[in-house]
Amino acid sequence: MKKVKDFNWNRKYVLLFCLVMFVASSIALIQYQQENSIVGTWISRDDANNKWIFTSDKKAKSYYSNELLDIYTYRLSTTSPQCGKQVQTGPHLEFLELTDMDNGDQQCYYINTLDDEHLSLSPFGRANILVFNRQ
Repeated sequence: MKKVKDFNWNRKYVLLFCLVMFVASSIALIQYQQENSIVGTWISRDDANNKWIFTSDKKAKSYYSNELLDIYTYRLSTTSPQCGKQVQTGPHLEFLELTDMDNGDQQCYYINTLDDEHLSLSPFGRANILVFNRQ
């Protein structure tokens, strides 16, 4: 009888392990898809001279009139803190963090929209919205 009980406990642990692994891999897949969805060239809707290019090696380059202004590393996240500030988190809140490769300055944005055609960002601490179209 003890072997049957042990088998049931072992089966429960295996099922729990499989469930945890499934959830973890699903989260990793969503993060991977999200990070790949920002890769590309984005042109500001307000000023066509303003261009951001996100690459798959986690670099972001900012251009104005085709002149390189800054190079950043970027991180997409759903967690707090962002840029050293505690922020509200939730199932529909996503953030973009840019870190200047020259001086380490950080800029953080709420991601309002990120899809195949549009990128909409709200900078922390400012009321404006930046809207980009994919080139």
